[in-house]
Amino acid sequence: MNLYLHGIGAEKSPIIVADALASDPGDRFDVVDDSLEDSANLPDPDIIAKDIAENLEDALEQFRSIQEDLVQAA
Repeated sequence: MNLYLHGIGAEKSPIIVADALASDPGDRFDVVDDSLEDSANLPDPDIIAKDIAENLEDALEQFRSIQEDLVQAA
């Protein structure tokens, strides 16, 4: 259960997201990744893991660059 503040005008009231979603089941939908339908053609798990690790390393490098820029700007 998550609480978020929402407001109309100056008042902010908490809304419980789980309750809001459950209040109208007709508005709910499932998110389906179409690429998973053909899972027989996925690469081997070690290749997927290597790709994930490379993506994480690239992201970390980008964050370090941003951090360095922020330190230099301060």
